[in-house]
Amino acid sequence: MEIEITVSNNEGNAFAITLRELEALAHPLAQKFYKANGHNSKTNRNDKIFACLYKGSLVGCLRLAPCDTERLLRGVFISPSFRGMGLGRKLIQHALSNARFKTVWTFPYSHLTLFYKALGFSEQNVAQTPSAIEAALLSYQKQGRDICVMAWQQDTN
Repeated sequence: MEIEITVSNNEGNAFAITLRELEALAHPLAQKFYKANGHNSKTNRNDKIFACLYKGSLVGCLRLAPCDTERLLRGVFISPSFRGMGLGRKLIQHALSNARFKTVWTFPYSHLTLFYKALGFSEQNVAQTPSAIEAALLSYQKQGRDICVMAWQQDTN
């Protein structure tokens, strides 16, 4: 599903942004976007990639990557010139509402936990996470990253 939103920067300039899932053939565009912006996220053909587009050009994207039988929210990145307009929040909300997964996991840096809580994620006890999620988390933590594990559950009401 594709939606059009309007966001404004601090100067009051309005931008028409399209939020949509990228089809598999467009996944290389996301990889180019990450690389061009110095972000080391690597796309995978099994990822679900959601993007923000301004006048047809990528200005933000994220990946819902497979992790065994689970899905992991990764690579949330907004171009520096489009930050501070709420695009990251809107993109995550769009992805979660359209991806059709019961649970989505993420490993935010500790300073971002309140941001993710506001989106409906909750902190999880590492010992109670699926083994693939726990293994991935521990791998990142061994690299010295100050991260935690959070999960979002689809509302079944």
